Amino acid sequence: MSIKRHLGWAAVLSILAGCSSMAHMPQAIKLDPGARIVLLPTINNTETPLAGERMDELASSLLPVLGLPAVLRPPAEDSSHMPEGSPHDRWHQEQALAWAQQQHARYALAISLLEWRYKVGLDGEPAVGMSVTLLDPSTGQVLWSGSVARSGWGRQAVSALALDELHSLLRHALSVQPATLPAKPARS
Repeated sequence: MSIKRHLGWAAVLSILAGCSSMAHMPQAIKLDPGARIVLLPTINNTETPLAGERMDELASSLLPVLGLPAVLRPPAEDSSHMPEGSPHDRWHQEQALAWAQQQHARYALAISLLEWRYKVGLDGEPAVGMSVTLLDPSTGQVLWSGSVARSGWGRQAVSALALDELHSLLRHALSVQPATLPAKPARS
């Protein structure tokens, strides 16, 4: 290959690397495929209304695909019992963690959205950022955590980008039936 070609590929790779950032604990957690895992309500730290609920739906459909069929979702909590001044999403997540303990769940998955939007500009590129934590509900111990932030391409849906990034994070986190883990979901 010529030097120009090498430089061209280096430029393309550096541009692509600048669009995404991921950090996670290096060791995957080996999970029992029959273990109960509770999906805690997502904390929405974005300016996008209902982004947390959208993330919950994506995560609840993705976990069984990754080999965890026993995914539980806590019942909706009545916010009238929430202490005055408490952050709404955090309070719901704490209540769900207490419920997970009552259900004797082995794992709890907590997601916090940091960004869920379309950038301003001609292409309106999607941008997502999230932190994911796998907890032991009985002790509150963090078993695994990771974060990702990524910008997509014009005409890509924020939810599609979020699903791709959550899938990538969870494949690093969860070691469930490694021989049968699927590739990333097909883009539509």
